[in-house]
Parts: sequence; C-alpha cells; structure tokens
Amino acid sequence: MFYKMVAKNPDERYQSMSEPIVDLDSYRDKNQLRVEKGWQHGLLDRVPKKSNQGGSDSTEIFSTVLQEKTDRESHSDNLDPSVERTASKTNTRIRLYRGCLILVGFAVLWWSFSNREVFLGLLGPSIQTPQEVAEKTSTTTASQETGVIEDASRAAALRVLELGGSIEIIVQGQPQIIQNLANLPDRDFQIREIILHENEVVRDEDLKFFSALQYLEFLDLYDTDVTDIGLENLKHLPALLKMDLFQTLVSDPGLEQVGRFTTLQSLSLQNTAVSNVGLKHLARLSNLNSLNLGNIELDDSGLVHLKSLTGLQWLQLSFTNVTDTGMRELQGLESLRELYVNRHFPDGLSLEPFQARI
Repeated sequence: MFYKMVAKNPDERYQSMSEPIVDLDSYRDKNQLRVEKGWQHGLLDRVPKKSNQGGSDSTEIFSTVLQEKTDRESHSDNLDPSVERTASKTNTRIRLYRGCLILVGFAVLWWSFSNREVFLGLLGPSIQTPQEVAEKTSTTTASQETGVIEDASRAAALRVLELGGSIEIIVQGQPQIIQNLANLPDRDFQIREIILHENEVVRDEDLKFFSALQYLEFLDLYDTDVTDIGLENLKHLPALLKMDLFQTLVSDPGLEQVGRFTTLQSLSLQNTAVSNVGLKHLARLSNLNSLNLGNIELDDSGLVHLKSLTGLQWLQLSFTNVTDTGMRELQGLESLRELYVNRHFPDGLSLEPFQARI
C-alpha cells in the first residue's frame, strides 16, 4: 500500500481515500480469523511449566486465564448490539486513520530524502551550511542596496522636477533627458546629471535628496542660493565628475566638503565668497583638470594650494589679485593648456614661463 501511495506514475496511485480503506478492511478480515485461532495456541505456549521450586501448576494458571477470557466474552455478549457496532466502527476508523498517518509519514520521509535541498530550504537557515548562509546574506544585502539606490534616484528626480529643474537619467543603458514629471519612467533608472541652473527656489535642504546618488556625475547649482550648509548635505557622491557652484553663497567652510569629492574633474567657484584659506581643501582633488576661480578673494598665497593639481588643463584666474610671484608657483603644472588672467595687471603679469605650452 505504501509503494502504491508514492508511485511515480500518478495513475498508479490511489485515486481517492476510499480505495486504501477497502484494502485495509480486506487485510483486517483475512487476518482476524487467524488471530482468533492462534490465541489459545499462543497462550498455551506462554504458560510456564511446573516450577522445579514448587511453583503453581501450569494447568491452574491456564484455567484462570481462560476463565478471564470467557468472562470478557460473556460480558461482551451482553452488550447492546448497537453500542457494539458503534464501538467496532470507531475502532476501525482509529486503526484506519492511524494506518493512513503512518503511510503519509513514510511518504513525507521519502520525499524529504529525495528533495533534500528543497527540504532544507523549508526548514530555514538554522541548518544551512556557512557557505549557503553567506551566499544568501550577500544576495539579500545586494538586493536591499539596489532597492535603496532606486528609491533614492526616484526621490531625487521628483524633487528636481518639482523645483523646475531637469535631469539626465540612464534607463536600461540609454540616456534620457527628463524635464517634467509626465516623462519620468516607471521602470528603474539612475540619475547621471542634475541641472538647477539659475533656479531661485533651490534651498540647502533640497540637497539632502541628492546625498545617496551613486551614479551622479554632474551637479549644476549655477546661480542658486545654496550655502555651505547645503553642501554638507551631500554626503556620498562617489561618481561625481563635475560641479558648478558659480555665483552661489558657498564660502571657505563649504570647500571642506567639496574636497571630499576626490573624483571631481571640473569645478567652478567663480563669483563666490571663497578665498585663499578655503583653497587648501582643493589640494586633494588630484583628478581635477578644469578649475574656475575667477572673481574671488585670491592672491599669490592662495596659488600655493594649486601646486599639487598636476592634472589641471584649464584654469581661470581673471579678476583676482594674482601677481608674477604667485604665477611662479604654477610653473610645475605641465598639463596646463588654457590659462585666463587679467589683461591689465598692476605688476605687468608675465606669462613667459607658460608661453611654450599655453
């Protein structure tokens, strides 16, 4: 019956619960007579012989047991037939259910051994191997991180578009420029550029939405009211390549945060309150190739901080207080190809050291 219940071919299995009941009843009927006939024989086999130590006679013991059996049978004969039938049916059902449970238990045990990986997965991580737990944890963490990035991108996009700005996003490897909410796709995307050019409504707290944009390459805050506090909200922008802070309210303290964006290649600080003191934070931007310092409080002492920017190719120093003395600090910038300075300078600024390569 067990092999029939777990047969590989569904057609060979029991098709309903009535079929195993019939088989169990048949098995019971065949064996009941044999059990009754063998009872006395088995009892006689178990009756001890007369003890060598003066024990009870075996005939007396047998007579006592047989009398007890006869009493039970006579008591059973006196029962109401309906009660006896009910009891018999109940006992039959109990035996049937017990047999079915045993068969189901064997079936589950056989399935668990045949499908060990699925079975272990159902039991949970408590009995998984360390490697399986590590792989599952890694996959879950990566999935969670991906979800966080996608949520941050959508939140930032909604904020930029609400402010009247525009974004460039990457959807399935293709760039798209989005200028209104209606064009924002439902599928996942990454923000590559944020343009808030000459936007009068941008405030420092708006930059909090951009703090986790791991694919952001260009942040345009040209002529906005962003201050040093706003820059502190930009915590983690690992892919930032270009930042435009032209004519913002950023000053020297804000450059400390800018100096943490070591991936920057282009930076504009023209018309800001930045001075010589803040430029020391730019010394860490070794990837910088374009720097706009026009019209800030800059003199020769501030140029010392630019000596380490050996990758600079474009430098704007117009409307500053730089002299020939300070320009000598920049002679080591061998990659410099474009240099913008005042046309008329009190000391007669000399560019002779740069003539060969500018």
